[in-house]
Amino acid sequence: MAAARLFPILALLAACSTPEPTAAWQVSVVSAAAEDFSGCVEGEAYTEVNDSFLYEMFLDESQVFDLRVEGQTFATGSYIDGCTLEYESPAFLTSYEDAEVQWQLTGSATAQGAAGGCPMQGDGTDWEGQEIATVTRSDASALPVGCQRTLTVTGTFSP
Repeated sequence: MAAARLFPILALLAACSTPEPTAAWQVSVVSAAAEDFSGCVEGEAYTEVNDSFLYEMFLDESQVFDLRVEGQTFATGSYIDGCTLEYESPAFLTSYEDAEVQWQLTGSATAQGAAGGCPMQGDGTDWEGQEIATVTRSDASALPVGCQRTLTVTGTFSP
């Protein structure tokens, strides 16, 4: 009798559990030079980016995936082949002191897991790519619509 009552609870717990990522990489996202900008007001709004994130990939059967940071999906994409992936974010808003800017991110990368086998350029890297952040709406004169920032993303597989 107790087992009959326990089964629905166990089924509910299994349904509510958080899925494990298919793969994960510890990445560094860097943009440090004015040359990383295109179509922006020159000499304005060039701030350095040097951040680290854990990119978690949740891949489905059709080779479509979500990339998550801290449990939140920030982009969706697909594998082009066994090593190359492309992804895109929804628009996201950045608030500055006197303006708001909406960006959209597109990215491409060569990424490998623990088995390796992908053509990596750097020693010890498992993720090599670029992300382009494009302004889609802006109140900031230095960051007009169409302004782009290129970010370099490199990282290592995180088992």
